[in-house]
Amino acid sequence: MIGGGAGDYRNSTDPSGRAMEPRAAGTAGYTMLELLVSLLIVTLLLAGLYSVLFQTQTSFEAQQIAMTLRQESRIVMNGMTMELRMAGFDVGNLPEMITSASAGRLTFVADIDGGSPEPPCDAAIENAAAGGAERLTYRLQGTDLLRSVDCWNGSAWSRDSVEQPVARNVLSNGPLFRYFDDADSELLPGRSGLTPAQRAAVHSIAIAVELQDPTVIPGKPVATFSARTRVTLRNID
Repeated sequence: MIGGGAGDYRNSTDPSGRAMEPRAAGTAGYTMLELLVSLLIVTLLLAGLYSVLFQTQTSFEAQQIAMTLRQESRIVMNGMTMELRMAGFDVGNLPEMITSASAGRLTFVADIDGGSPEPPCDAAIENAAAGGAERLTYRLQGTDLLRSVDCWNGSAWSRDSVEQPVARNVLSNGPLFRYFDDADSELLPGRSGLTPAQRAAVHSIAIAVELQDPTVIPGKPVATFSARTRVTLRNID
């Protein structure tokens, strides 16, 4: 049968007389331009998806780092505040409650364990006449915030343990401690810290701790978190 519309097939021979494969009328393949355009569209879609996933991952990591810094700051600040509020509490006739005070160092006396024979001071010291008080020191050394405890045995101080870091990666962009009298006037430390008269006049202490994420990634800002509080010394006249 000769002729045919769409969907008909023709059998023909080439000039040499060999039969040619039947071909569906009206069919055609993709052109090179169409393939390139399709590939470009797919590439743009994948790039957009990657950008969204990357931004989501970056945001999640930043939130995790901020949460970690916030928790560490809260732990450090709560511990320091709790002990500092006890400065001067149940220390017998010890003459000086704040024995050292500067922008990066604070030493004060308190009975932080209520006379318990458990650490930080052992039973022999806690049971000594007029014994039982502790002398605590917080100081910034480099990027480490260190804490140490001395024990009063009734006649002298003895070091209970080596200094232990309570926080690392602490920035020193400003004073760790600031001191105020009962009129809310700031007491400014000299080169050797507050004088004995200034220490006796301290009514409240402001604490500022800024922690930095130790992970440094080129091209990305370093995450930090600042915690601030002010403690009124209620046990010191």
